[in-house]
Amino acid sequence: SGRAEQCCFSLAREEFIAPTQTPMCFYHRVAALFALAPLLLLLLSVHAEGVSGAKQVISGWSTQNADLVQEAGRVVSSVGYDDSLWCAYEGEATVMAALVQCGVYTDVLEDLHLLQVNPRQFLDPWWFRAEFSLNASSSALSSSSAASALLHLDGINYRGELWVNGHMVMDSSKLVGTFRYFDVLISDYLNNATTSSSSDAANQCIALKLWAPNDQWHPSTNNSTDLAISFLDWAPQPPDYNMGVWRSVSVHSSPSRPLLLVRYPLVDTLVSPNLSQANLTVGVNLWSSLSAACEVTVFLNSSAFPPIHKTLHVPAGEHQTDVLFSSHDFAQLQLSSPVLWWPFQMGQPSLHSLSAYAAVNDSPADTSAASSHPTTALHSSASSSSSSSSSSSSSSSSSSSSSSPSSPSSSSSSSSSSSSVHSNILTTRIGLRQITSELDSNGHRLFRVNHQRILVRGAGWAPDLFLRTTRNRTLAQMAYVRDMGLNTVRFEGKLEDSVVFETMDELGLLAMPGWCCCDAWQHWSAWGEEQEMVARESMLSQGLRLRGHPSMLVFVYSSDELPPPHVEEMYLAALQSVHWPNPTLASASALSSPLTGNTGVKMSGPYVWEPPIYWLQDTSDYGGAYGFLTEGGPGASPMVLESFLRAVPPSRSWPINFYWDFHCGSQHGLFGDLSLFTPPLYARYGNASSACDYLATSQLATYEAQRAMFEAYSRNKYTATGLIQWMLNDAFPGLYWNLYDFYLQQGGSYFGAKQATRPLHLMYSYTDGSLWAINSLYRASPAALAVVTLWDINGRVLSNQTISVDSLAPDGVREVGALPSPLPANVTTTYFLQLSLWDNSASSSSSSSSSSSSSSSSFSSSSSSSSSSSSS
Repeated sequence: SGRAEQCCFSLAREEFIAPTQTPMCFYHRVAALFALAPLLLLLLSVHAEGVSGAKQVISGWSTQNADLVQEAGRVVSSVGYDDSLWCAYEGEATVMAALVQCGVYTDVLEDLHLLQVNPRQFLDPWWFRAEFSLNASSSALSSSSAASALLHLDGINYRGELWVNGHMVMDSSKLVGTFRYFDVLISDYLNNATTSSSSDAANQCIALKLWAPNDQWHPSTNNSTDLAISFLDWAPQPPDYNMGVWRSVSVHSSPSRPLLLVRYPLVDTLVSPNLSQANLTVGVNLWSSLSAACEVTVFLNSSAFPPIHKTLHVPAGEHQTDVLFSSHDFAQLQLSSPVLWWPFQMGQPSLHSLSAYAAVNDSPADTSAASSHPTTALHSSASSSSSSSSSSSSSSSSSSSSSSPSSPSSSSSSSSSSSSVHSNILTTRIGLRQITSELDSNGHRLFRVNHQRILVRGAGWAPDLFLRTTRNRTLAQMAYVRDMGLNTVRFEGKLEDSVVFETMDELGLLAMPGWCCCDAWQHWSAWGEEQEMVARESMLSQGLRLRGHPSMLVFVYSSDELPPPHVEEMYLAALQSVHWPNPTLASASALSSPLTGNTGVKMSGPYVWEPPIYWLQDTSDYGGAYGFLTEGGPGASPMVLESFLRAVPPSRSWPINFYWDFHCGSQHGLFGDLSLFTPPLYARYGNASSACDYLATSQLATYEAQRAMFEAYSRNKYTATGLIQWMLNDAFPGLYWNLYDFYLQQGGSYFGAKQATRPLHLMYSYTDGSLWAINSLYRASPAALAVVTLWDINGRVLSNQTISVDSLAPDGVREVGALPSPLPANVTTTYFLQLSLWDNSASSSSSSSSSSSSSSSSFSSSSSSSSSSSSS
C-alpha cells in the first residue's frame, strides 16, 4: 500500500501529455508499434488526396469574440485586415479548441479547470477568418476574371454570416445547421491577383461570423430547437456549446466559368444467396455550373468491374444530380465470383479502387493512374442544401448511355482541348456487400451481411468534448475496437469525419450513425419551418457522404423516442432521394411506427453496475441477453490510477469528493457521481482505504461485469441479436461509461470485453453452472479439450477435470459440461474457476478465469486472468 501511494504521487508529477501522445511504458510502446504498424502504413497511404489540383482546403484560421471587433464584416473579410491580436490556429476547430490551441487555456479538461472558463463570453458571436490564394493549376487562374470557384462548408456550428472579400454571401437565415454541408458559388466575389502587393501573398479572404446553438437536454421540459450537438449526461457541457468551424472548409476552382465536380460515390450490391453472383448499382453525384446546357459524360474505372461511361443532358446554371449505373443497363456490373467486403470476424474486408470523372464534349482525362491508387482519398464535401430541391437521378435525364467499355486513358489526348470542361478525378475505395435486417420469430431485429447472420457486438462513441480529432487518435481507437473483438460502433448524434469511416471500412467494422436523443433533435413539438428544413438538409448531407462506406450498418434517425409521422416521412424521403443502400431504424427503443412497424430493438439499459448473473437471469423484461440492446451496460468504469492522477490533483484524490463527481460527467441527471457503483463495489470486495485501493478494485469489478455481459449475449445468439455497450469511450477524463479511458489507457472494462469476445471461448453460466464453448469465427473450429480447474482463495487446486469438445459449427455455440457437483467439501466461501480451451497440438486456444460462490448470492466473487495463459 505504501509503495502504491508513492507510485500514485510520482505519476501525478508527470507533465500532462496530450491525448494523441498517450503515455505508455516501454513494453506497451513496443507492443503497440507492432500491433499498429500495418494500420499506420495503411493510413499513410490513405492520406493521398486523389483529387485534381483545383481543390484546396483552407487553413491558417484566426478567431476573435465579435464584441471585441469594432470593424464591420466588409472590413473583417478583406485581404490585409490586421488580425494579429486574434487567436490563430490550424485546422478545423470550435472556439474552445482554438483557444486551447492558442494557449489561452491549458489542461482545461483536468482538475476543475473547465469550471473556470467564463461561459458568458460565448453568448456573443465570434469571427473566424482566413486568407488564401486559389491554386494556380492554370497560370491564369488567380488573375482571370472568368475564374470559377465553389466554396464547401463541411460543418459550422450553429448559424452565421458568410463573407467573402468584403461581400456578405449568406446571412444567418440561410447559413444554419451543424450537420449540413453547404455549396456556395463564390465566383463573382473573387479578387484578381493584383489585389495583393506580392505574387506569393494571399489574395482571397473568407470570414464567418458565428453564433452558438441553443440545444439543451436539461431540464427535460425545455424546448430548445437548434439541431446541433449536446453531450447529454455523458460529460459536462462545453462552455462554447461547440460553436465554431468544426469541419473543413475547401474550395474547388477552375480557370474558366463552367465547373464540374464528381463526389459522393454510391455502391448498392445485390448478392446471390450462394455468394456466386453480385449485381451492382454504382453511382456518383455530379455538381455542375454551366453557362449553357451540355451533354456530359461520366466515366467510371474500378478494379471490381471493367470501365463504363454514361452520357446525360445537364442544364445550364447550378445543378446537382446522382448519376447511376445499373447492372440492368451495364453487363459489366453483373459480377461472377465477386470479392466481397465482410466484417473482420466474418472474412476479409476487401476493398476495390474506384475512380470517377466527368467531361463535356466526351473529352476525358487520363484516370488510369488515379484508378490504380490503392488509397481512399474522398475528402471533397459539398451540400445538397441550397440546390437539393433540384437534385435528381440521372436515369430520368440521361440522353444516352453505353454498356461498352470506354477507357478514359485511351482518349486522354483530347483532354487538353480548350473547348472542353473537365471535372476533378475522384478516387476512392468501395466495398461490395449487402446488408439487410429483419424481425425474427421473436420480433427481434436481426442483421445479415451477405445473407449471413451477424451478432452485433459494439459500443457507443463519444467525440472529444471540443470536437478535436487527429488521424492517429482515430487509428488507435478503431484498433482498440477490433482488438476487443467488437464489430460495431454506434454514433448517436456525433457523426465523425471521413477518416473515422474510412478506417472502419479498412478494418472491417460496422457503423450505426443516427440522430441524438433528449435534446432539440427530439423537441418535435417546438419545431418550426427552420427546424424541419435543417433536419431535412442534415439528413441529405449526411446520407450523401456516408452512403459509399461499406461500414454503414443502419441509420438510426431517432434515438429514445419515435418521431412524428411527418418527420419520419421527411427522413425516409431524404434517404431515398440519395439512394441510401442500407437499413434504417425509426428509433433505438422498443417502439412501433405507423410507417415502418416495430423497431425490434430495446433500449432498456441497465446503465449501472449489475452482478454477473444478471445478464442470463433476465430473460424477458430488461437488458438481459435476448433481443437487440441498442444501449446498456454495467455503468461506471473508473480510470486506471495513472490516468486518474492526471485528471484529479493528488491532494484531492481521497476521500471521494466533488473532483470525483465532476469527472463522472454531467452533474444533471443520475450519473454525476459514483453512488450507484460504490455500494456494490464495497459489498462485493470490501471498503477501499485510498484512491489506489478503490481504482484497483474497480478494475476487477468492471472486468467481470463486462466479461459476463458480452459472454451472455454471445452464448444466447441468436435469441440475442445485438448488444451496444454504453459506452466505448469518454469525451473527457471520465469515470463512467467507457471501455478505455480518455488517455487511451486500458483497464478492467477493456480486458473483460476482450476476453468474452475471443474467437474461440469457453464460458461459465452463472445461473446454472453450465459450461459453454462459443465460436465467433465463420468457419468450423477444430475438436478441442476443455480444462476446468477450481482454486480456493489461498491458491490451492480443489479439482481439475478435462472435457472433450467436438468441432463447433461456424458461428456456433454448444453446452459442453458443468462444474463438478457436488463441489469439494473444503471449498472456501470465494473460489476461482479457470477455463482453458486447448487445441489438438496442446497449446492453449483460450483461457479465462471467472469465479463463483458456494452460496447463491448474486454478488459472487470473480477474478481476472491473462488471456494468453498457456498452462493451467
